Amino acid sequence: MMASEPWQLSPAVRRIPATHSHQVSSSSWRLALPVRSCAGCDVEDSYNSSSQRRDSRSSAHARVLARFLLGGNVLHRWLIHRQVSSKTKKKRIRCIPMADAPPSYVSAKPMVWPRCSVAPEILAHVLPENPDMLRGVLPNGLRYVICRNSTPQKRFEAHLDIHAGSVDEEDHQQGMAHMLEHICFLGSSKRTRLFGSGARSNALTDFQHTVYHVHSPVTSESGRDLLTPALEALQDIAFAPNFYAERIEQERKAVLNEMQQVNTLEYRIETWTLAGLHSENQLGRRFPIGLEEQIRRWSVDECKAFHEKWYYPGNATLYLVGDMPEQEMLSTAKRIFASTPAKKLSDEPAPAWGPQAMDPTSLSRRMLSMPRPKHLHAFTVPQIGTEGDYTAARGDPMRVSPITVIHHELLNNVQIYMYAKAPVRPIRTIEDLRYACLPQLIVSVLRLRILVLLKYGGHNAEVGVDHSDSHREGCAVTSLQVTADSSDWYDVLFKVIQEVRAIVEHGITEGEFQRFSSALQRQAEKDALEAGSMSSEDLITHLMSSDTFGHAVMHPRDVQDTNSKIQGTLSLEEVKPTAEWMLGFLAHFGREGAAPPSAVVACMPTKTYDDAEGKLVELPRVTEEALHRMLRDVPSKDVSEALNPVEIPEALCPEESLQALLGSNYIDRMRAYLAGARRVDPDTGVVQLRLPNGARVNYMHTKNASQGSLRLLFPGGRAAEPPGKLGIAALGARALEDSGTVADFTNQQVELFAVTTGLCVEIVSDREHIRVDSTYPVSQKESLGANLQLLHLLLREPSWEPSTFERAQQACKSKWQEVFGSLELATEEAFLSAMYPNDKRVLMPSQEQLSQLGLSEVRAFTEQIMFNEVDHMEVSIVQDFEMLGRALSPATGKAQRLTNAEGEEFTDEEHKSEIARFRAHAERATEEDVWRFLGSVERSKTEVGRPEFRAFESSGLLEDNSKPRRVHLQDPEERAVAIVGGSAPNNWGLGDARHSDCMMQKGFSWEWDASRPSLTSHKLFPSVCMLLLKTIIAGRLNGTLREGLGLVYSVKFELSLFNVLRGGWFQAIVSSHPSRIHEALQAAKKVIMDVKHKPISAHEVASARQSMQRRHESDLHTNEQWITLLSHLQTENTQKDVSCIRDVLDVLQQVQAGDVQNAYKALTVDDQLFEAIGTQGPASKLR
Repeated sequence: MMASEPWQLSPAVRRIPATHSHQVSSSSWRLALPVRSCAGCDVEDSYNSSSQRRDSRSSAHARVLARFLLGGNVLHRWLIHRQVSSKTKKKRIRCIPMADAPPSYVSAKPMVWPRCSVAPEILAHVLPENPDMLRGVLPNGLRYVICRNSTPQKRFEAHLDIHAGSVDEEDHQQGMAHMLEHICFLGSSKRTRLFGSGARSNALTDFQHTVYHVHSPVTSESGRDLLTPALEALQDIAFAPNFYAERIEQERKAVLNEMQQVNTLEYRIETWTLAGLHSENQLGRRFPIGLEEQIRRWSVDECKAFHEKWYYPGNATLYLVGDMPEQEMLSTAKRIFASTPAKKLSDEPAPAWGPQAMDPTSLSRRMLSMPRPKHLHAFTVPQIGTEGDYTAARGDPMRVSPITVIHHELLNNVQIYMYAKAPVRPIRTIEDLRYACLPQLIVSVLRLRILVLLKYGGHNAEVGVDHSDSHREGCAVTSLQVTADSSDWYDVLFKVIQEVRAIVEHGITEGEFQRFSSALQRQAEKDALEAGSMSSEDLITHLMSSDTFGHAVMHPRDVQDTNSKIQGTLSLEEVKPTAEWMLGFLAHFGREGAAPPSAVVACMPTKTYDDAEGKLVELPRVTEEALHRMLRDVPSKDVSEALNPVEIPEALCPEESLQALLGSNYIDRMRAYLAGARRVDPDTGVVQLRLPNGARVNYMHTKNASQGSLRLLFPGGRAAEPPGKLGIAALGARALEDSGTVADFTNQQVELFAVTTGLCVEIVSDREHIRVDSTYPVSQKESLGANLQLLHLLLREPSWEPSTFERAQQACKSKWQEVFGSLELATEEAFLSAMYPNDKRVLMPSQEQLSQLGLSEVRAFTEQIMFNEVDHMEVSIVQDFEMLGRALSPATGKAQRLTNAEGEEFTDEEHKSEIARFRAHAERATEEDVWRFLGSVERSKTEVGRPEFRAFESSGLLEDNSKPRRVHLQDPEERAVAIVGGSAPNNWGLGDARHSDCMMQKGFSWEWDASRPSLTSHKLFPSVCMLLLKTIIAGRLNGTLREGLGLVYSVKFELSLFNVLRGGWFQAIVSSHPSRIHEALQAAKKVIMDVKHKPISAHEVASARQSMQRRHESDLHTNEQWITLLSHLQTENTQKDVSCIRDVLDVLQQVQAGDVQNAYKALTVDDQLFEAIGTQGPASKLR
């Protein structure tokens, strides 16, 4: 994992399969959401790899309906758009013949829904559409959707959606839609006019869409309008591309390289699950990446023919959102696109909007005058709220049992996916919205119940539960995923199915219903408060997804009011039939008249590591029949066991407990202390103080979100691990997180307390730290206090249970096993082992190392890091203090405009004054809560000091390092990854001992230019120079290896940039075919070394500077970025201070090409380069 730069957010994004949303983990107090997207090309001034945009776009997809319909609880299933090669397709899985399947696979009983007590006229009330949204159709058939949005300011998003994807391909065209995306996007001359403007462009292909999009400032730095050239570029890309033979050959190579890159095990698991879920239509077979043998032989004319058939205005929609007047955006769009000729296919034009414009027989896509290919679903349950409505999208019933089992040698745990498909219910009325809320309530209850079961049972497992609409598949899907150890999966699956059955058969308790209904309402209120800060990227994604099913698009001001009406109409009696509809396919599996699952896909490992034998051993094969019997024969719980209420504490740390620690008259003493302890930076607004126990506090006001963020940072992590105790930091943090409780409270009590107060807590160990990250709703005034109570008890009375420790130990061992299933991880381990042969702390701890660690020593080490000397702890808080002030002031309620005591509306000056008063009140309340709950923790618990914090020491270029380290993974598919790199300084320009010796011999100095001492001596100067260098080298690598030589689809250049540790590394990572990996590695090495002979130009620095500035300005709209900025401001052994926040853009603007060229000397390119090559395929011979 790479450490964050001092001022740039670099979150580690956890990959979660795209087929579920809510992720239940036995190892956390958190809810993880999926991040997945499918970008094909990405350009920011010059070409950048699509992988740089892979995560950010899909997180927007996951949030869109949350803000506008259901208060954050509906998450769309977003599908990756690639396909494995034809070799993978040959791996067929046997299914149970129909004759052996139970009768439930033939027909299911009709649904019976309870009679609703709400008046019919209320249920039929139509949801209000956003009046500020412009929708229409140009004379040539191009649809447009336009909306003004000022987040981020002075920027816009333009997306041109061609309603054609892989399912529109004929049998001999598999991969053509994706190939056309590359040809059109990179074959446009007008797109190059955006280079250097700060605009970014990209493209993606999925089952039924090809989308080209531009993200741009409204004007350039010189004041030039950018909307016009952006729309001209989109028009040129889609409707006037150049089909040059040279360009087609270049993109053919790029697509084939991309095919190699994406063909990971995770991707293949997704294709296997989709093949099971959609076995009755092309969604289960026609993946956008296509077939290699077909891609290699397409001619120019064949590419043109596909373009002529699908690329025309009547099959496209322009979505335009930005900080500009709607009419101005519309007039520009008309001027540019109106001249594109129409394609007349019929005398009767197809309808453009509403339900009549949707083709239910082809994934609910826009109806065309010509027929689309039919794609029907074998729905197993009807549309929610109906007794038997399957819509016109229903195809033939399933003819085989949907259970499939796949065994694969690279899997290290068991993954079982269970699905049921239903028709989507468009959300147009109050009744529709009610039916959308109920499944989310059930998902929340089931998630918590399973989480508690996993923790109490000592299971190292994760369970994902979701019900959502997928506009890319044209259906609604209920999904449940179980991931567990190979030794434990049966017990985990047994308990999960039993809990599902308990909710279906007995419902939920009154307390659960009230608690989670309130949570839905609080989430709706939070999202309504955040609606004004919804990014244009999120908004445009919401518009596109809502357009598919005809969902209402409400104005932010209508969202909270509508959701308030909904919550009061839901009843406990409706939960059980909704659970029956949603989860009956699992609860009644194999029973007469039960709805069958659409698919059950089990991915099984073939081997596991045996601790006793110290090696991998073969696992017995799991059959479809055995899995069928297991799902069918799970017994039910009785009603008393299923409905067992839990007492939820009102507070974890009541006032009398604090008085026992602080004394009964501590209030005056506290306020006097705080009055003299705080320091405020007038330029940034950052507030700093130290508590009586020595703990350091930073906090900052932002208006980015209604969620507050809090971080406890403890220097330590892997760097503090003593010899012979490798992995002890990671295991300690995981054990604390797995416990899920503190003091004498049960795990379930703490989980429910967190649900009630909206808390989310995560404990993480990395190479430099152990940290506790938490979020909480600012609008809920008691949430920050509840958060601090939990942290207070975590610091004073942590829970260390043997069963929790064993589960955490097994989870860490599973992480080590992942190395054997991931080519990227295995290659990186090989690279780091070459660079640090005598320091194993940089590597993943092994099974043997973890097995040697006991609970008592792990507890002692972790408590020395986190609890023994609190004066090393740094607390950082980022939240909207004005919003908190409103919540703390009962007189204001939820009013957006304040009034005085007589009810008269305040003037602007009075309004500002009152808001300032709110903020000051909230800041005082926050400081007092921090003082009480964190300042009351003992300064030191024992006489034992903190573990020694030691830098990682790199090696010289040893004789056995003169050749690349090699690893090979056995697999039917061939892939290769190579890494070349060496030593680099940390964020502050400081290296480890060997790096420092190299720099001394070179005579290297950051203060190389005596004419600019104020710049070169600035604390940010080294990191800014290194980040500019990183951007420039990445651009050169992409330009040479991808564009010039066609050796790779993407290449990355990374820097570790530690904050506390001295030294670190740089590395170039290339992915290619095994037959080309040596050439790609040498080419990457040459590009890096040639920087010495081809100096960095002023133009390259200007382009990189603009890219970094735009990214920094965009990141400032997130609390995560501000938490990163505040972190380390008061940490010992770092040079960071408030100037590292205040002066970012100033330093960035002053850095010149000579400074970046000098920074290149800080890389040990000439002294020591280390190489590693990882291959994957059926043979161990490296070609």
